[in-house]
Amino acid sequence: MRFCSYIFTFLLSVIILTAPLIVNAQAISKKTADSRWRTSFELIPIDADEDMGLLGIHYDIFPFYECANCYMGIGGYSGASGEEGGFFTAGLTAGWLYELSTNLKTDVGIHIGGGGGSDATYPGGGLIVRSHLGLQYFENYGFNFGVANINLPNTTKQNNSDTHFYFGLTLPDSIWIGSGSNSAALFAGSRTGFRVSPAFLLYRPTQIPITKAGTFTAGTRNDDIPLMGIQLSWHNGQLFFPLELYGAAGGGVDGYASIFSGVGYVTPVINDLLLLEGKALLGVGGDGRLDTGGGALAHPMLGLRAQIDRNWSVATFLGKVYGLDGKFEATSAELSVSWSADRPKSGQNTTAIFDDTIFDFTKWHGSLANKIYFPKSNIRQTDGEQFDRELHLFGVEMERPFTNYISAVGNTYWAHTGNIGSYAEGGLGVKVKSQTKKIDLFALGLLSVAGGGDIEVDKGFLISAEIGIGYKIDNNLFIDLSAGYTQSSEKSFQAEVATIKLRWATDTVFYK
Repeated sequence: MRFCSYIFTFLLSVIILTAPLIVNAQAISKKTADSRWRTSFELIPIDADEDMGLLGIHYDIFPFYECANCYMGIGGYSGASGEEGGFFTAGLTAGWLYELSTNLKTDVGIHIGGGGGSDATYPGGGLIVRSHLGLQYFENYGFNFGVANINLPNTTKQNNSDTHFYFGLTLPDSIWIGSGSNSAALFAGSRTGFRVSPAFLLYRPTQIPITKAGTFTAGTRNDDIPLMGIQLSWHNGQLFFPLELYGAAGGGVDGYASIFSGVGYVTPVINDLLLLEGKALLGVGGDGRLDTGGGALAHPMLGLRAQIDRNWSVATFLGKVYGLDGKFEATSAELSVSWSADRPKSGQNTTAIFDDTIFDFTKWHGSLANKIYFPKSNIRQTDGEQFDRELHLFGVEMERPFTNYISAVGNTYWAHTGNIGSYAEGGLGVKVKSQTKKIDLFALGLLSVAGGGDIEVDKGFLISAEIGIGYKIDNNLFIDLSAGYTQSSEKSFQAEVATIKLRWATDTVFYK
């Protein structure tokens, strides 16, 4: 269940991007901030005889105009080689680039997050701290390489720290963020496509998935594995570049998760009403029970997309999933519903005014959070042990206001302290608030999917309620404090909860 948290977070993006509420109808000036997609690969020791290949994927933004080379980002790491597929973490990165020459920069940064995998990897609290010192060589795209130190201070393993080399790729990007000058010119640039798709995926194993205990994963070789997920894709002509995240919704493999990316191609069959699409995906997947080896997977797919109107479509695909070390193989079938729109293409150091007769502006809030559970004294872990007094989780939350008083909320949390390292959750809910010039009073209700970390959450659902207060630091920045109560559907887990959030308000721009 731990990766289902990602799914709920991105499901909320459907609401954020498609809801009809628009910011005050007027021309808005915006400016861009540089950003980048950054990958890395490194080997860390599991024990004296085994290394785990760790794949990192991050999105970094350079939002500080007073410190143009400082960046902040969100991302995570997953097992990609060895025998521990299913190790996942997520967290935040901060860093600084120093220019040595036109194409060469030093990169210094630190990543702090939470997560975990099976008991064979790094059992414990789940906190991961990774610092790096490296070089980035960049022309149209970049290479990065250097030295990293990974420290897992809350693990019960003795080898909780390692220094090693890493290497990876960097792809440049930029986003419209912040307010620009009112003297800027009207936007006259090009457009790029974007699509978001809640999806259902079904695996039918053709090579028996065996657990690490040596038994059939789902009871028999023919059991299907249903997955729920979200797809994001960026379009440039007939090419598109998907990012797909899935978590198991049954099939005896609760806790299985995967993330894929790659390239796709689309061509019309009947005008623009029926389209033929193919995509070649590479990714990682697994959990502590389903044996995907190191976790690296390939997933080619071919399908048809029916366009309902200009923004909405439905698609169905067939494909094949291959474990790259040969330990897992399945046919796959996908059904998705998609919303798509064109975005104004951003460039480096660009400021422009967007005409409200051409563009829509939708408001949203993003938060970084730390949540603390205080479990009831009579509640026990699945192994019978007592919980630590405090269970800490790192979180990211997205909020989409529908009115001044009601918002939709989605979040994801990953354990980092409290001996529940592989626990994670993802929630979707409603926030009701009353606001003044500086103070917000709010109530929040959530339904979450959760699992891992020896926490018994019955059928995998948590119900939570919180009340809180928010303080406006400046026009776009808030701090929120809240407290409440959470319990699983059948009360196997019950805890008081306290949360602190740093919340940032902005808006997105799409063509009408």
